[in-house]
Amino acid sequence: MTTDCDLKLIRKWFSTKSTIGEMFGYHPMSNESQKLCFILEDESRGKQVKIYGNTCIPDGDYFVKITYSQRFKRDLPIIYNREEFNGQPYVITDGVNVWEGVRMHPGNTDVDTLGCQLPGMSKGKDIVMDSRVAFDQHLFPFIQNHPALKAQGWLRLKIVHEQIQF
Repeated sequence: MTTDCDLKLIRKWFSTKSTIGEMFGYHPMSNESQKLCFILEDESRGKQVKIYGNTCIPDGDYFVKITYSQRFKRDLPIIYNREEFNGQPYVITDGVNVWEGVRMHPGNTDVDTLGCQLPGMSKGKDIVMDSRVAFDQHLFPFIQNHPALKAQGWLRLKIVHEQIQF
């Protein structure tokens, strides 16, 4: 993994229900990257197609910071590429399609996400398992303790794909 990002999601497995990839984290202090977990998201439909609650965000470069989630009543990572609309983080793809609140949180299938990223320690077809372990012991601590978050308030996330059909 290169140092152009702190987190890298490589999307690999695509179906008509979900997209599953592997999340890697780069730590500048050790100059090493490590696999953190699998990530399940909604179906990938390309940059021009957005169906609320049923589409993952497009490949690209994003920021991740930790903010309070009204829905989950706790601090969670949020993914964004613009801070607009009264300083709130949003994902804007083409000036028309706008995602609010693209979170990373525990869950197992596409039913548990509204476009958010769900971590897991293992995967199956359209499912990730041990999501709370992946989130609480791997992904969230990595983000929370990363030097970039402490220094600038956010990490850099790169999302790419190597398409493998189920």
